[in-house]
Amino acid sequence: MENQHEGKAIVVATANSHKGIEVSQLLGCRKRILTLKDLGLSICWTEDGLTFQENAIKKVLCVADALAKKQPLWRQILVLGDDSGLEVDALGGEPGVYSARFAEIKGVCKGRPTDADNNALLLKLLDGVPWEKRTARFVCVIALLALEFNDTQCARQALKLFTGTCHGKICFEPRGVNGFGYDSLFQPEGYELTFGEMPAEEKNRISHRARAIEQVRQYLHSNPEFQQFMY
Repeated sequence: MENQHEGKAIVVATANSHKGIEVSQLLGCRKRILTLKDLGLSICWTEDGLTFQENAIKKVLCVADALAKKQPLWRQILVLGDDSGLEVDALGGEPGVYSARFAEIKGVCKGRPTDADNNALLLKLLDGVPWEKRTARFVCVIALLALEFNDTQCARQALKLFTGTCHGKICFEPRGVNGFGYDSLFQPEGYELTFGEMPAEEKNRISHRARAIEQVRQYLHSNPEFQQFMY
């Protein structure tokens, strides 16, 4: 495994290796960024926070607890955890933290809903709402927790939060097949295409997640104690 003799590592609170690669590319990090799968960790958490911030913090704290028990090979670890969702003004900010489970929360379906279930419900709730009032935003909150290990304990140092937002409107019908979630319904401000119609490269330049990660990148580069994590 890479990085194990270098004393520092960045861990993303996900088991999805593709997400680790995406975060690495957006951060411009030369080192490999590790996922829970890379570390042999299996962590289940319930996203039951009332805000994106609460859910993001919960993820990094769960990972910190698991790492403390595992006694990792690195002396210093940065843990990144995120939560994101869609807020629609005409719905009072819904679906918000329940974006992935919107149709389930509203009693439309039992069990984990599909993207199609959530999209259909969103369009139904916005039926009759004119274009100018279909304003919405994607929000991503990233929690960053710095950990320092010695032979006997794990010390938690800095906990920082970064928020990325992408404003736009909800279309009257799905457009495009790219992406996931509500991408085919969301037309970002200043663009004619929905996220679902955009190439991934274009979406990733302007997305809420990209904007949050850019703040993380600037923070790491501007703080001498964290610069070595990037190279």
